[in-house]
Amino acid sequence: DPPDTWTERRDLSAIALKLMENLPEQQRRVMTLKDVDDRSMDDIAALTGLEPRNIRVILSRARKTVRQELEKMLAIRKNTLQS
Repeated sequence: DPPDTWTERRDLSAIALKLMENLPEQQRRVMTLKDVDDRSMDDIAALTGLEPRNIRVILSRARKTVRQELEKMLAIRKNTLQS
């Protein structure tokens, strides 16, 4: 990948981490454990006391929220650059 792609990915990752701060506590914790700390579902279940199926739902909702917020930010950025 070209250096520009690496920089863009790093920037998006940093923004996504910042957006995660706005999630409800449980969503933030589960998403951090899975996507940042790369923990297994079994580890997350043991740490949180949640069932794996609940973890999957919470993780899905958290990722969806972060993705939607990131898309909003990118759309605003694109509109700003076009103005």
